[in-house]
Amino acid sequence: MSVLLVGNGGREAAIADRLAAEGEAVHVAAQFRNPSLTHAAERSEGQFYQVDSITDPRLIAEVAVASRADLAWVNQDDALANGVIDAIRQHAPAMAVASPTREGSRIEWDKFYGREIMSEIDYEWDTDYTPRHVLASDADTAIQAIDYFEKEGTGVVVKPRGLTGGKLVKVMGPHLRDYAAAVNYALSLIRTSKYGDGVSIEERLEGHEFTVQALTDGQTLIMPPETYDYPYREAGDKGPGTGGMGDFAFPEGSNLPFLNDSDRAETQRIMGRVLEKLQERGQDFKGVLYGSFFKTDRGIKVVEFNARIGDPEGITMMELLDTPLIDILHKIARQELEPDDVRFRRMASAAIYLVSPSYAYPGREGGPYCFEVDQSEVTRHLCNVYFAAAENIGGDSDSYHTVGNSRTVALAANAPTPWEARGRIIRAIRDGVRGKLEFRNDIADEGYIRRLAQNR
Repeated sequence: MSVLLVGNGGREAAIADRLAAEGEAVHVAAQFRNPSLTHAAERSEGQFYQVDSITDPRLIAEVAVASRADLAWVNQDDALANGVIDAIRQHAPAMAVASPTREGSRIEWDKFYGREIMSEIDYEWDTDYTPRHVLASDADTAIQAIDYFEKEGTGVVVKPRGLTGGKLVKVMGPHLRDYAAAVNYALSLIRTSKYGDGVSIEERLEGHEFTVQALTDGQTLIMPPETYDYPYREAGDKGPGTGGMGDFAFPEGSNLPFLNDSDRAETQRIMGRVLEKLQERGQDFKGVLYGSFFKTDRGIKVVEFNARIGDPEGITMMELLDTPLIDILHKIARQELEPDDVRFRRMASAAIYLVSPSYAYPGREGGPYCFEVDQSEVTRHLCNVYFAAAENIGGDSDSYHTVGNSRTVALAANAPTPWEARGRIIRAIRDGVRGKLEFRNDIADEGYIRRLAQNR
């Protein structure tokens, strides 16, 4: 069997590595020669296609036809929003797909749509899973919404309606110093149609955020271990928002330290109803329904939904998966997924991204930065390497350089506890990585995790 992957990142690298290890031919469409992806394509006797844009439906449809792959799995948000799956289905109709169509992925690329679905569920169930919010498509509505929260003394979060890769959501406190700054930022987004027609003004939640990446064929929903992500650039949860600097998960059968069994059941109930809502709207949704939640002193709150596997959360899922990935993907594509079809290892996992010094800092762009990764040293510490925005220098050498200003390379490991997995990664970085790359040294730190447990 053969699989077509579309994307450049560490998430795709982990997926490709997993499929190649299972003996499946991996075909990759990417914009640059990510070393992990090129290696997976070569060792699996697949193909690597370098394209000008991974979000161009026409280009990806051409790759799909040329690859003759049996199945396509796309997890890049802009690619899904642009209709890449629709183009594959049109031009390569014999190819199975394990991802949603453009309309199916609307729950991610249109934040208003996601909030509308959750508001319906809250009304039906007489619950308040949705944070208080105002969907503002014009300046007056945004100003009035922020004024309302200010009079209440409630902090706000300003979110663009469209896709921003997790980098343009701003929270009062870490990113916005006061309500006036929130107004200015909201108005700047409304004037920038690139990010969708409007903004969501929401109450700032206090608590702990976590992620559920449920596998689904559109009918059956399978919940993996929840993950805890580190979305801020600097240790101590400071600095600008990012696509995620790392994450961790506890073993299957265990909960994150601030969750209990009823919390897990509640999130599964919410996600099951969201999937039903998508079905009621006639949407073709399959693949991964990614739910972002907050555990607060008022219970579970829904942050947002995505229509694909996350990054770095997807790396952690690949590390923990104990069932052949290819079997899962084909059952998703054929809508034959059953609750017992997926197993996860009873191990904890952690992933840490190394990034360029300028990553996530507007106006500080630099590079390319050169660095070295001794993969034999990394492997000696029982870690895996997943390259993202990087290319090899000089063929098969251990020298690389950064590409653009995105995350560079992820290291991941499994162990009995997240902090033991972290220890393996930290030692692997110390002994196997050279150069100016930076990382958050508190990801999966035992003290950090135990402080989370105190607020259960």
